[in-house]
Amino acid sequence: MPTLPDRLALARAQQLDYAAFLTLILADEVQRRDNLALERRLLAAGFEERVTLEDFDWTTAIQVDRRHLNELFSLHFLQKKEHVLLIGPVGVGKTFLAQALGAAATRAGHAVLFRRADVLLRELGQARADHSFEEAFRRYLASDLLVVDDFALHRLTQQQSEDLYALIIERHRRSSFIVTSNRDVSEWVGLFADPILANSALDRLANGAHQLVIEGPSYRARLAPNRRRRRLCPDCRCHNHRRGVAQCSWRSLAQTSRRLTQCVRPYSKVRCSGARAGDTRPRRTGPTAVRAIRAAPIPQSRLSLGSLLWRTLPVRPVTPVPSDSLR
Repeated sequence: MPTLPDRLALARAQQLDYAAFLTLILADEVQRRDNLALERRLLAAGFEERVTLEDFDWTTAIQVDRRHLNELFSLHFLQKKEHVLLIGPVGVGKTFLAQALGAAATRAGHAVLFRRADVLLRELGQARADHSFEEAFRRYLASDLLVVDDFALHRLTQQQSEDLYALIIERHRRSSFIVTSNRDVSEWVGLFADPILANSALDRLANGAHQLVIEGPSYRARLAPNRRRRRLCPDCRCHNHRRGVAQCSWRSLAQTSRRLTQCVRPYSKVRCSGARAGDTRPRRTGPTAVRAIRAAPIPQSRLSLGSLLWRTLPVRPVTPVPSDSLR
């Protein structure tokens, strides 16, 4: 037991009796087993990533009923065997919220299974081919919550329509679905090969389900490389640190010492905007200034391995300038 040495030390320090010590040990063992069981359920769920509602970036310009969403995370829909439909365009966080909701159900002790719609239908089709359909079908029926991601992306074949119809019929009123889709529910009927099967299945799945519509631009556009360009120093056009143009980060000089707030790009003739506000003293630039800055003492509180290594980097043999000349 990993906590046994700590518990022994605590028992000696607080002079615990045997009953109190045994209670601590048993509580630790129960917590350890609960954590292992939770880890096994999370692995069995098959989530693409482990996320929570607290991880969602609410700074995005999306429109969603937050009150309804928070109500869903109370998991009352699982007790009532109801379904949840997350509808919206690409990149608005449907998969994220579906996985966060599934993870919350898993932590509450429910059996959850996450599958993309194409993977689900492909597994059922392969199970029919190798005569293991009943086993695969029971696996999808066993979970308390089945999360189907990216539903209705393309038309279904006759066999896929029948498999999906059977799955919805068997799980209805017995367990819950979470379905994410880029299409409105009214468009789903046209994707089934058989309209009668479609109306029968969707009448059970959609009517009475919690439909949460999410609208807004794609969040993935904010993650594109061209949207994360580093801003340039307005004076010397050198790349600045991500925190903005308040400090020039060429050769990470601004990270070496607070004194190094000048741009020392070679042969630069202008003063960097990262200099201290109100400081009108002349600044040296080029390799000479680099040598001078390396020779300048660094306060003990700011001494680091990076600053020592930087000072040892080779530069062109230029006569060092005393540090007093920079003042």
